[in-house]
Amino acid sequence: MVSWAASSNIIGIDPQLIDPENGDYRVIPGSPAEGYGCQIFSDERINFYDDSKKASLTYEKYNKRNSIEVSGIINEHTFWQADTIKVIGDIKIADQTILTIAPSTRIEFQDFYSIDCKGSIEAIGKADGRIIFTSAHPEYFIPDSSTTGAWNCIRFHNTSPLNDRSFFAYCDFEYSKAFDDSVKGGVFSLYNYSNLLVENCSFTQNCADYGSVLGVDYQSSPWIIGCIFDKNYAFIGGSPIYSAYSFPRLFNNTIVDNYVLNNDINYRTGAVQSFISKPRIINNIIWDNATQYIVQGQITECKDFYTSYNIIEYGHGGEGNIDDNPLFDYYAEYPYSLSHNSPCINTGTLDTMNLYLPLLDFTGNDRIYGGRIDMGALEWQGYAVEDEMQIKSIITAYPNPFSTSTTISYAPANLRESTRIKIYNIKGQLVRTLNVSSFPNPTLGMCEVVWDGTDEDGIDLQSGVYLYRLGESNHITGKVIKTR
Repeated sequence: MVSWAASSNIIGIDPQLIDPENGDYRVIPGSPAEGYGCQIFSDERINFYDDSKKASLTYEKYNKRNSIEVSGIINEHTFWQADTIKVIGDIKIADQTILTIAPSTRIEFQDFYSIDCKGSIEAIGKADGRIIFTSAHPEYFIPDSSTTGAWNCIRFHNTSPLNDRSFFAYCDFEYSKAFDDSVKGGVFSLYNYSNLLVENCSFTQNCADYGSVLGVDYQSSPWIIGCIFDKNYAFIGGSPIYSAYSFPRLFNNTIVDNYVLNNDINYRTGAVQSFISKPRIINNIIWDNATQYIVQGQITECKDFYTSYNIIEYGHGGEGNIDDNPLFDYYAEYPYSLSHNSPCINTGTLDTMNLYLPLLDFTGNDRIYGGRIDMGALEWQGYAVEDEMQIKSIITAYPNPFSTSTTISYAPANLRESTRIKIYNIKGQLVRTLNVSSFPNPTLGMCEVVWDGTDEDGIDLQSGVYLYRLGESNHITGKVIKTR
């Protein structure tokens, strides 16, 4: 039974829902559930999906509480609706039990707690009402083996397929970690479970030994559609996805700027790491994900036949795959939006019938615009074309990898007379600031600054992946590999 602060007495009470045939599940005045921050469904099963498998239930904000504390076993259909759900202990969802989470709810883990799901979860947000899974203390989070400032993933291990499908839409996941050898996946850990759909969600600052976001093992086949993965960290392999003996489906995701921290240059890994698996990888952008493996690549042991119509850095066999800079528009409202001249536009697969794509993309816009689907999570909508007179900054480093020094070059636009290049290690810690000043009319040519691989004190840094950033921009960045 779930433990609630100040509301444990309502578990199991019929909330007197009105008009269930029409999907109107508000608590009526006078109900014993009135005034509480949760609702408990009656035993009658509720159809959350129409024929196209999209959410049809609209949640009303009725006497919504600011925050609720939860922990323990959930063994009756339960509805979380509050500004903040504070998780104060491990949660277990019993078999044949549904936990439903309303849009615009913040799930805040107070410590290193997990959700073990033997039933199902329906967290169906909206583009303008996203559900957030996060830590109560993100200021203490760093990508290492500590548990401070982190929570401990959502597990579907041997969950019965007789349960309703678990469905996450328009959710944001951050600051999760998993280390146990039996738990692969920093946010979602699946073992012998396939009944999971994750759609239009984002994942950032999550960690695990294998699969910083998603770990699928032993006959698991989830559907991951239209999601954004960035700045996640795997300690051994698979950033952000690891698959063993399984068949995940990865459609129209944007997988950019994730890292494997394993220093073994002979360990073959990538953003998507497959071991005796057949992941279907279609319409994705897989770009700028760093590993220490001696041969650069983005995905490993993935079959050409199941990999098609993606942009994959360093290339990959399979129909319609290309190796070309996706050209994100970093000045747009959403990160990883496509610029008007992106090679991702209208180059996705022509056959979308079997992908079961949502009608809307990550931002809530039409999923298909211009007659053919784009690659990635965000569909270009045919507007916000950049003024050709506004030259965007380009930044590169050569040689890369380097041993003694590398030259960072950039063609800036609309920058001040002086700016700085900041160097970070793979954990996001600032190690060096390079000052650049007094350059004439920078838009006429490339400006250059040399980095010798040392920190602020002139101490030679260890080999590995380093990030460099131009000025104060969060987007005009690149990566460089230092060797001995």
